[in-house]
Amino acid sequence: MLFLVLIWSCEEPAEPIAEFSTSKESYRTGELIRATNESMNASSYEWVVRYPDGSSRSFFGKDMTTSSSSAGFLKITLIAKGDGGKNEISHTVTVNKPVSDPNPNPGSGTMTMWSTISSQKRVFIDDVEKGTFTCWFTQNNAPQNCGVTNCFNFTAQEGFYRFRVLDAQFIWEGTFKITGGECSTIALIE
Repeated sequence: MLFLVLIWSCEEPAEPIAEFSTSKESYRTGELIRATNESMNASSYEWVVRYPDGSSRSFFGKDMTTSSSSAGFLKITLIAKGDGGKNEISHTVTVNKPVSDPNPNPGSGTMTMWSTISSQKRVFIDDVEKGTFTCWFTQNNAPQNCGVTNCFNFTAQEGFYRFRVLDAQFIWEGTFKITGGECSTIALIE
């Protein structure tokens, strides 16, 4: 008598996990932006880059390098594909004009930050601590211009900046744009 034993495996392929990193969060126009693939369980990769001017471009390969001639926010999406399907992730980086860039509206601008909460707040701009402030107002009597005493006043070249503000209870994060010769305000609301 002859016996035949078959062993069958029903293990499904692992689903890809898309992940990548960039060397920093803020770049200058024309500077190379390198995205390093850190995906798992994938065998092919598609990168979709949405530039500040609204155009898009696709790249194929493990890692990706690009640059932008326009200032603004650049969105990078990685689509990782494998036997177990596909997965995607996106990150956004900031592209600023170089300080030496000839500009039809040269100069710097100012941003004033205030809050509806009376506490001391630490302010980080592009991941660098820039100071603290304690000013607070109700929304009905909010400051309408820059340079308000005890508020956080930030003057810089035109461009896009990221902020992070911390106090004992809250964290506020976002982006803002400095435009030459102009004043803008940011309200940190509870």
